[in-house]
Amino acid sequence: MAAKNPYDYVSIAVPDVDVTLSITPQGKVTEQSRENTVIHTGDDESEERIILSSMPVFFLSWSWNALSESESGTILDLYHTSAQGMGKSFKFAAVDGHTYVVRFNMQLSRTGQHLSRLGISGISLKILGRIAD
Repeated sequence: MAAKNPYDYVSIAVPDVDVTLSITPQGKVTEQSRENTVIHTGDDESEERIILSSMPVFFLSWSWNALSESESGTILDLYHTSAQGMGKSFKFAAVDGHTYVVRFNMQLSRTGQHLSRLGISGISLKILGRIAD
């Protein structure tokens, strides 16, 4: 079987802001996917499946254990500024070599011993589409 990535399943999309997050994830990266399908189960375990969309939904999550002050500030700015902000989509340069259109899917929490070496745990991005390679 050929290698597959979310890139192979999502449509081309245009981000709300022309900013690319290219800070490499650290540690364990989790990729989740699901189909947009509702399943109704009867008392006899029979099923009715309603497919709401033929496009799967993908999420990427990881933690950054230690970021430079500049990297941490870049993420904080991307998450909070009015021109960008959590509700806006942006580009993410993924480790699979593709660029995705994504949006934050979590609350932002920075922790650390020093402001110059903060970590951000629980990063979660929802993949909305891809940039054509």
